[in-house]
Amino acid sequence: MFHHEAENPEFGEGIYHYMSSFKFWAELENLRELLKPLNESLKMSESHHMNLSMIVTRWDSIHTHLERMITTELPELGEFLCRDPQGINDGPFALRYKHQVKPIHIIAFYLIPTNHQVSLDPGTTTTVYTFFDWYSDSPEVAKVMRTEFLHFRRQTEEFGSGNYCWEHADDVHDFWLMQTEHTQLLAAVAVRLFSTPANSAPSEQAFSVQNLLQDKKRDRLHPERVNKLSYIHMNTRVLRKAKVQAINNKEITEHVQRVLELSKDQEVELEEMLMDAAKESDINDAEEYEDNSEEGD
Repeated sequence: MFHHEAENPEFGEGIYHYMSSFKFWAELENLRELLKPLNESLKMSESHHMNLSMIVTRWDSIHTHLERMITTELPELGEFLCRDPQGINDGPFALRYKHQVKPIHIIAFYLIPTNHQVSLDPGTTTTVYTFFDWYSDSPEVAKVMRTEFLHFRRQTEEFGSGNYCWEHADDVHDFWLMQTEHTQLLAAVAVRLFSTPANSAPSEQAFSVQNLLQDKKRDRLHPERVNKLSYIHMNTRVLRKAKVQAINNKEITEHVQRVLELSKDQEVELEEMLMDAAKESDINDAEEYEDNSEEGD
């Protein structure tokens, strides 16, 4: 052991004695207890079952865990979770929380059926209603969404406590899918939210594509051009399908336009041609049927 210390003076004197001590492993256990839940949360962010409603819950659980660690073994975390004299979070964790948790995550959290009784403070209420304003075509539409949201929270009207939808409260997607027949807007928004994946797979895919495009031979590509190339690479099939659909729609539109521009005589002529074609098709079908019957005999 001392031989290794002599060969590695940068370790400092007695480092191996310290690593062999009970104190070192006890403190290392505290570190493991701190990092393990954080690692589990990172794994959750990579899950294919992750949706927008789980973001707030995940960050709240991390915050609760860190606060518990402050009061037990790691008081140094207090600075990371610090509050100003007015009780407002302004530490690094709060800044990261505001950066990661957006209004769409908050509204998804409050649209979970089992959360319909979770309290709403004035600031969160404003966030929810502002979200409705942003994603509404008109003030009237936003008003309908606010009203349906309140009925959902109070279990009134189409969200009455006796409604069958509450038997599916454990499955948010099925709950709101059932309500699409009974609400004007809110259920459709909720189904879309709970059908949206919220994991790190798209980010990892984007980094993989960028590494593919911007290699050592093309390391001087401008970021804007890299973004455009990445978009084309990741959406090639969608763009190709959209192009084919646009061409088909154009051809259909041109055919319809030509039919609308026909004169009365041309319309009669076209009708006779279609009737003759239909008769010929019927005759061919009858002959084919007779041939098949004879072969069967």
